[in-house]
Amino acid sequence: MEHFSKLSRFADILVNYSAQVEEGDYVYLTCSSLDSLPLYKAVRKEVIKQGGFPHEHILHDSQIGAGGMDYTWMKYASENQLKTQSEAKKKEMEEMDAYICIGGGDNNQQLSNIDTEKSSIRKKATKEIMTERLQKDWVVTCYPTDSLAQSAGMATEEFEEFVFNSVVEIDFEELKEKNKKVKQIFDDTQEVQIIGKDTDLTMSL
Repeated sequence: MEHFSKLSRFADILVNYSAQVEEGDYVYLTCSSLDSLPLYKAVRKEVIKQGGFPHEHILHDSQIGAGGMDYTWMKYASENQLKTQSEAKKKEMEEMDAYICIGGGDNNQQLSNIDTEKSSIRKKATKEIMTERLQKDWVVTCYPTDSLAQSAGMATEEFEEFVFNSVVEIDFEELKEKNKKVKQIFDDTQEVQIIGKDTDLTMSL
């Protein structure tokens, strides 16, 4: 029962705090793994309860960002396909008010042997859609799947607790106030220096 309570709270935060979904909003909702369906369904339910209209995309979304670069697409798409932006997808994104992406892929190393030049071509081709997406109220998160837990070097149950608590146990209003102070420091600073063991790095802000 506690799991479902945290799942509902997770969905509530994504929909109402992060994406700020309101009645009548069109919400682009995407999910990259079947393992992430519990959170996907909870978010979809919350969008509907808020009076929004979910535009559902499950598993493959070959026109947007990293989600548009799954192994099959990047392996077999021709150069022309890689360079072509879907005008239909662009128009859909223009109609959206919010964007919610739930990650949690089966293999986060699936593109490790794909030519980086192909990835670069694809990113350039879909830049207009990505730019449009970033103008929306948006949030990208992950669901604690077995593969992500393995990458983190944790048992799935432990990783699940870590992810859920990182979201549902946070006072976001308090965090916002703390971040304002950090932002002010960065806004007032021209240069930062990072010093540590074998490290002395200076960079402009």
